[in-house]
Amino acid sequence: MPTVPLYTMACTKTCPCPLIWLPVRGYTVKAFYGENVNAGFDKLYVEGSQEFTVSEGEQKNVILYCKPANVKVSVVYTEDFLKYYSDCTVSLSTSHLTAPFEVNMKKDSGKDAYLKANADGEK
Repeated sequence: MPTVPLYTMACTKTCPCPLIWLPVRGYTVKAFYGENVNAGFDKLYVEGSQEFTVSEGEQKNVILYCKPANVKVSVVYTEDFLKYYSDCTVSLSTSHLTAPFEVNMKKDSGKDAYLKANADGEK
């Protein structure tokens, strides 16, 4: 089976890419950053994938776009709210959670919650 060269993803200006020889056919390249958890504080998760095909004698450059794959929730309290309440807990739910994820006013102040959600939204 014919093969073609493909550069690895770990290229930098100071560290040249080794060539990887791949059989001629279709591929999907995937990349991600972070931990894909159902819910957590400061747990941004991004991912992306791209399909491509290599042909005999071809050297291929593949551009891969990654985007956030979870939802960021920041709970902010107004001054009026803070006049009347000294503490509060907000419960967040998605179809990926078996129990609500809780954000406490005092304990979790300034933290961003990240929740796994369906690509077409949650109800």
